[in-house]
Amino acid sequence: MQTVLGQTWEIVNLGNFLPGGFIVWSNPVTGRGDSKAQHYGLGFIDWIKKAMFWKKRIVLRPMGNLKTEFRIAFHSKTHDLCMVSSAVKRVGDGPFMMRMGPEDCDFYVIGNDLVNLECVGYTRGSMKLY
Repeated sequence: MQTVLGQTWEIVNLGNFLPGGFIVWSNPVTGRGDSKAQHYGLGFIDWIKKAMFWKKRIVLRPMGNLKTEFRIAFHSKTHDLCMVSSAVKRVGDGPFMMRMGPEDCDFYVIGNDLVNLECVGYTRGSMKLY
């Protein structure tokens, strides 16, 4: 698995279409929060703290046509906030991981065609362990 550098996250309304033909939202997959993680805000310094201290990862597998492109999104129930990544991936890229903070949240992929999403499991530490 590769760490995606240079991606940005934007706030979106849950279920809205995204530019570039990303119109099909997957099923939600709920990730269990990490009770050991601290709460951080949305600023750049907080992003660095999350990268350094949030150790629990959820492993998610997209399923569908291998050429289908998608963007990753999550919905924080605590903050009622939905954010989507600028990075574009393909189903054929295989599973990916997301950091888990202290609260449960729902994960989605928004594809240019139907993509189903499932939780493969959880891991701690390096994103290269899976």
